[in-house]
Amino acid sequence: MLQHLKRSDICFTLISHGIISLSELPPALFRGLETLADLHIAHNPIRNLEVGTFDDLIKLRTLNMDYNDVQEIKAGTFSKLVSLKRFFFHGNFNLTKIEYGSLPTFSHNLTFIDLRWCNLLTLPVDCITLPNLDLCDCDHNHKLSIANLWDIISYFDPVRMYLVQPLAYYGETYNHGSVGLMHETDQSELSLRDCHVTKIDFNSSWPM
Repeated sequence: MLQHLKRSDICFTLISHGIISLSELPPALFRGLETLADLHIAHNPIRNLEVGTFDDLIKLRTLNMDYNDVQEIKAGTFSKLVSLKRFFFHGNFNLTKIEYGSLPTFSHNLTFIDLRWCNLLTLPVDCITLPNLDLCDCDHNHKLSIANLWDIISYFDPVRMYLVQPLAYYGETYNHGSVGLMHETDQSELSLRDCHVTKIDFNSSWPM
């Protein structure tokens, strides 16, 4: 469909910022675009992503899908993007679920993941255990459960948990606090500013 970009274009902005409203991505939309390096499809009402749509984009370095209406990212959706360095999904306010295997697991290229201002309930471990990840930014996911985060912490060895600002205590729930995890050796970071953090056990064995 867009094969005329195959040889000459390395950066492509597709109907971004609502110039033309794009509500879905046809499965063959990016077929043959193996050399495409940067793709920006932000500010569209894209709701569903079909597995296989992005498979040909093996040289893609930046994917920007900020401010769409994606509700779920299924396993395999972006797993073939082996060259991906920066993944932007900021402001997909109805995004509640990212399945394990959605991103290229064990990729040595992916360094930045932006999942701010979504509505995530859990976070798959492979989002933050990538070998060269600098930052997985999950700020302002107000329903992100700490129960899942403890599973994630177990994959960091060693790990330092830090509190960016005080947490307000209401019963067993800490609201509007800022919690972060940073690997002591490679400085990879998980940011959780203003998330809905529940049942933190400050007497646990996790290093502070």
